[in-house]
Formats: sequence, C-alpha cells, structure tokens
Amino acid sequence: MNKILSLLAFLFLLNTATSAQSILSFKAMGHEDDAIIGMSGSSAYYLKIDPLVELNGSKLVLYFQPSQALIFNLSFVNIIINDKPAYSGRLTKDSIQSVTLNLSRTDLSSDKFLKIQI
Repeated sequence: MNKILSLLAFLFLLNTATSAQSILSFKAMGHEDDAIIGMSGSSAYYLKIDPLVELNGSKLVLYFQPSQALIFNLSFVNIIINDKPAYSGRLTKDSIQSVTLNLSRTDLSSDKFLKIQI
C-alpha cells in the first residue's frame, strides 16, 4: 500500500511540475495567420499576459513563410518586442522559417501587454 501511495505522490508531483509549462498559440490568443504585404509591410500583435504567468524563461517561437517572389539577398525580417529590437535577419529560400526568442518580464509593457511587431 505504501508503494502505491508513494507512486501516486510521485505522479502527482511530476504532473504538477510539467503542467506549469504550457504552449500558447497566436490562434489561442485570438490572432489568425496574417499576411504581411508590400515592400515595407508590417504587422503588430498585442497579447494580454495574465499577471500569474511567469514570463522569465519563456520563449516566443515565430514561424513564417516568405514569398518566393522576393529578392532574398535584399530581404530581411525584423522583430521588435515592446518597442525594442529583438531580432533582425536575412530571409532565406527555405519555405518555412522560424525564429525563437527568449522572453523576460522586461518585455512586458506597463499595462501587461506583450507588443510584438514584425
């Protein structure tokens, strides 16, 4: 009986440790895929972050697919978080590209929004 209780306690601890992590998509936060059109097109997202969410150690992963009509050696993607430059990189011919950025509490605005500009 003690072994079963110990196993259940271990499973409970394991479950609470792993449930602290969650993956949120833009769609889950009310944003659909967005096409950025034009030579200097951009898009901005304002994501409301619950005060209970620990942003330190979180990651923002963006997937994007550049148009094949671009001149790749002259095309860049820039990502700005809370009006601070976070990433700038040249586009490649890969069909789907991704960027992973580390987030912290300093990336939040004073009104608890995460502002992401692409």
